[in-house]
Amino acid sequence: MADGNAPPRQLLLWRDMPRHLQFNPYIHTGYRPLLSFWGSLGSLFYMHNETINIFTHGESHTKFPFMLHYFSRIDRNNVVSRKLTTRPNDWKQLQSCALPMVCASVFCLPRILQWLLISCYCIFAICGLFKALSASSPWNRRLCFALPFCMRNLLCVLRLTRFGGGNPANFSNVVLQDLLAVIGGAIGACNVPEKWLPGSLDMYFNSHNIMHVLVVSAVYYMYHAARKIEMFSIKGCRTAQHQPVICSEPLGHDSSTFRSG
Repeated sequence: MADGNAPPRQLLLWRDMPRHLQFNPYIHTGYRPLLSFWGSLGSLFYMHNETINIFTHGESHTKFPFMLHYFSRIDRNNVVSRKLTTRPNDWKQLQSCALPMVCASVFCLPRILQWLLISCYCIFAICGLFKALSASSPWNRRLCFALPFCMRNLLCVLRLTRFGGGNPANFSNVVLQDLLAVIGGAIGACNVPEKWLPGSLDMYFNSHNIMHVLVVSAVYYMYHAARKIEMFSIKGCRTAQHQPVICSEPLGHDSSTFRSG
């Protein structure tokens, strides 16, 4: 097997890769060898089967998963490092970055119920992350995050009632951030379209590329959801004392932004 000082354009076949990096048997070629730090840096400047994945992350300025893909071929024996670089980091990011939407959705509920729901979401997301570290298949890795995903969907329904919070004009962003991620995750787990054309889509247009583009698009809508004053509802809602509260000022203002009806 090639070492970290291999020539930069020496790409490998699927059968040459370590077992923990053999994700998709329908992608036959274009694999980077295990590389040194400088070898990983140099891989930005030639085409391989992860080029699109790296640059979609870089363009969306999601730095942590970008760096994981960037250095995912550094030669190392650390088991935890292997797991972190072979798990769906886009999905981990979605679980944590969706927290503002969760907080906004429960904004009109009594305070104790707000804390209970937010705490449950955080516990579900953390448990999903730990389960993903030991999941044995693409579908299992995605199903690890089923609980936080279902909870976000229930909170979307809550937003449509008088008990829900959040900016009503922001609802489409909230829906798209999960819808695109689910479609991308399903495509990635099914290995289509390369399953129908084995070896023909090794460098681009394979399921992993499509999944990355869709999930990064989901992060784009999540970003815009957070920008639109998610934490403060522009509609009337009732507190635990059943007093209508309206907020019309942007984030970052003090408590004077609230006006009781």
